[in-house]
Amino acid sequence: MLPLPATGSTRWLHRQWLTVMLDTVKTITTREFFHSPGLLKTLHPGQSLVVTENGEPSLVVTKAGKRPRRSIEDLEREARQIVKRQGPKLNFTKMIRDMDSK
Repeated sequence: MLPLPATGSTRWLHRQWLTVMLDTVKTITTREFFHSPGLLKTLHPGQSLVVTENGEPSLVVTKAGKRPRRSIEDLEREARQIVKRQGPKLNFTKMIRDMDSK
């Protein structure tokens, strides 16, 4: 872990994080970004591209991926992990319809 300086530690930490981030992602200039939009197609889902302007990062582009679909079983398992005790089952659709009819 990097030692923190006594003054301006937030700015220093931000710069260190940015340096580490730039080491792990692709970087291109603003000119390359506008003249070669096909570079984005080479990214894998979730991979990022940093666009720099005058050597400073000005934009981070992350390629979106297909949203993972979770099954009902996965959702129920996650709900059981969050709430340990079993409560009564509620029909929210019926509750909303009852509210609309009043």
